[in-house]
Amino acid sequence: MIKIIAILKKIFTMKIIWDIFMVQAVILNLHLIIFDLTYLSMRPFYLKNLPAVASFYDPFLGIEPHRTTEKYLELSVEYYKTLNTPNSPERVIKLEEISKSLVDISIQMVEENSFEKSGLTGNLQQIKQIVKRDYRIANNIPEDKDVSSKDAFRWFWNNDPNSAMSHYYIFRDEIKPYMEPNYYRSFGLNGKYVDEFYKLDLPFFILFLLEFLIQWWLSLKRKEYVAWFLYPMYHWYDVLGLSPFAQFRFFRLFRLVSMYLHLRRTVFSRMGDDVVTRTIVYYSNIIKEELSDLVTIRILSEMQEEVRSGASRALFTSAIESRRNDIKRLMIINIRKGLTNAKANATMRKLLGEALVRSMGNANSLMMVPAILKENITKDIGLAIFDAMNEVVAAKLLGDEGEGNINMLVDGMIDDLILGSQDSEMNKLNEDMSIEIIENMKKAVSVKKWVKASV
Repeated sequence: MIKIIAILKKIFTMKIIWDIFMVQAVILNLHLIIFDLTYLSMRPFYLKNLPAVASFYDPFLGIEPHRTTEKYLELSVEYYKTLNTPNSPERVIKLEEISKSLVDISIQMVEENSFEKSGLTGNLQQIKQIVKRDYRIANNIPEDKDVSSKDAFRWFWNNDPNSAMSHYYIFRDEIKPYMEPNYYRSFGLNGKYVDEFYKLDLPFFILFLLEFLIQWWLSLKRKEYVAWFLYPMYHWYDVLGLSPFAQFRFFRLFRLVSMYLHLRRTVFSRMGDDVVTRTIVYYSNIIKEELSDLVTIRILSEMQEEVRSGASRALFTSAIESRRNDIKRLMIINIRKGLTNAKANATMRKLLGEALVRSMGNANSLMMVPAILKENITKDIGLAIFDAMNEVVAAKLLGDEGEGNINMLVDGMIDDLILGSQDSEMNKLNEDMSIEIIENMKKAVSVKKWVKASV
């Protein structure tokens, strides 16, 4: 039992548990998003088969019964109840009043197209076709002859005792199902339809946003990318999936990619070399390359503009001036190290001695001197001069006034470097070379590697 628990602990690490939890969250959120995207088209089905779903979700979209069709349905119920009351003068009067109201609302419904804003104009067409069909049959009108919808509705609700009940049954069984789904949708303060889906989506949005920010922070900590802003580019599917706006709700389906990659990271998945994975990786790499190329080319173009404007020269001289003391300090340290380095001096003396021996044949004044003496004289004189110069330089640079002398030397070098940067001809040459180098870099970056790879 203890071994089983140990194995389970090894398998179900916190990372695996978190991945499983995120996969479940993505799947649940995906179902919610699909439900929202398809709700209006599926609403007639929910009304008929799952009325509780429609009652729950209608308020989130500002949906309420349409006034015209709702009044129509109420009058039809009253009409049926009146038909089932005992015959009396009051019954006749009331049926006439209801029939007239039904005719008026029918005509209003046709003229205003009360189904247009709900996108159910097809339902109104079906209602008119049903009424026209019975009107043609009752009046022996051929199918190829057009009839008025208004005339058909006047006939349908004409309060004829012989046909009133049959007309009601036709309304109940054939017309009413097309009329019930119609609705009115409220507008918000922004002038757009009410849409409060965010209330349901907000917990998921916060969860995914926190996970994205944490993964971004971990990526920076692990130094996975050379720049902090590259993480969102490489995880473009998460960025698109985080869009909270209704206009971009479709992009939340990109969370499928995130879910798929979560599945790949778990030990329970054998994904990796399948078609879906290869497709996702292929297009992901394309997008990453295109985005990184755009950023790189933009940066290089700005560098070219800086070179053309001369700002780079100002930055160069400013950088040198601001670090003049640091440069002098380091040069003083290195010069002193070089002058006091016995091994380096011995190497220099050896190399100088070999050079003097090779060149002693060029001295005409020593042509008559024997070779052995000539070699010794040349080496001794040359090395004596070298040692004397070293002593003079060391005395000037290592003595009490040494630091001041080095400061003067370094200041002169820096001043010459700054004056050289102000030479217009040299600047033009440097500018042209820099711009050409950057342009070649832009051309190299703009090469579509993914196109070459697919050829």
